[in-house]
Amino acid sequence: MALIAAYDPDGPVAITTVAELDAVVDQVVGWGHRAVVELKIARPVEPRGRQLSLTVGIHGAAGLGTLIYSSPDGVWFGKATPGPEWAEVDERVLYFLMSADTEYPPESEIPLDVVRRAAQEYWHGGGSRPGGVGWCAPPPWYPTAFR
Repeated sequence: MALIAAYDPDGPVAITTVAELDAVVDQVVGWGHRAVVELKIARPVEPRGRQLSLTVGIHGAAGLGTLIYSSPDGVWFGKATPGPEWAEVDERVLYFLMSADTEYPPESEIPLDVVRRAAQEYWHGGGSRPGGVGWCAPPPWYPTAFR
């Protein structure tokens, strides 16, 4: 199976092995700041609905990251705290995909090793939502484009 990783201004990168996926994660970890890698299955785009994707946030300096899984059935955020609800806080954490920023709730940051395993499982599972992560619907303030 192959993935397309979007994270570099020079263009997307094809990933055909777990070693290549780990190399992308390692590269972004090395940047130190909060950055996003958008992983999509390398196949034709469906004419309607959402395409399978795993948005992987990486904050190498802190050893943390974030996950957003999107499929035709909906969108889910990885969540560090148990329960289906988000804490009511005004704070947001920003992760950057090239020059665009994406807001996340603070409790969506999870250990980087969990993020890496989820990306590997996404690859091995052919785009299935990874296990080993607490998943939750997007917070109410999140843009409706992701719902």
